[in-house]
Amino acid sequence: MKLNGKSHKKDDAKDSDNDNDDDSSETEKEAWEKYVERASLMQKLNCEVVQLQQELHTLVNQDPALIPAVSASQKQHLFAVVAELLARAHKTVSRLWYEQWVAECPSGTQEDSPPAQDFVKLVEISLGFIFSASSWQQVAVPSIEARLIRLAALLDSQLLCTMLQEDVFKHALELAPTDSEQALKARFATVTQAMRVGFAGG
Repeated sequence: MKLNGKSHKKDDAKDSDNDNDDDSSETEKEAWEKYVERASLMQKLNCEVVQLQQELHTLVNQDPALIPAVSASQKQHLFAVVAELLARAHKTVSRLWYEQWVAECPSGTQEDSPPAQDFVKLVEISLGFIFSASSWQQVAVPSIEARLIRLAALLDSQLLCTMLQEDVFKHALELAPTDSEQALKARFATVTQAMRVGFAGG
């Protein structure tokens, strides 16, 4: 009888261990599933907000009186802030270019220059808020810097595109290795077009 009792206890212990393993795996699976669910929810909310923004933009186009008029002073202040953001981006491109090329390749020869793809990625990182701002259909609520760029595009897209070209894009192209110029020009052209058409780019 005692042996049977010990045998039952061992079986119970094994069952308990198995249950703990199952619980552990279920817990890990649940955490993974929760992450996927959160990511899916965020994507869904992003799409819904983008759709609402498009509808609001359409309504405003049909009846501009729905939103208060922007004064010349307000516009001036906004573009002054945008100018500061672009000046900062200009310096960021210069600094990262220097760190990636001049600091690592003191000879400064074309052969020592970083691969074209690396420089394009460098620029995309440096100007991330600009690329994000131009993604009207993909990013509903970007960073505050990107939202200021979008607001400027809505107020005066022509002025904004001129500032982007003169203050940032032209500078980046001047630093670009020959092999990356066309890729950057294409990226900048896409951004400029998106800024001009906004949500209407559908």
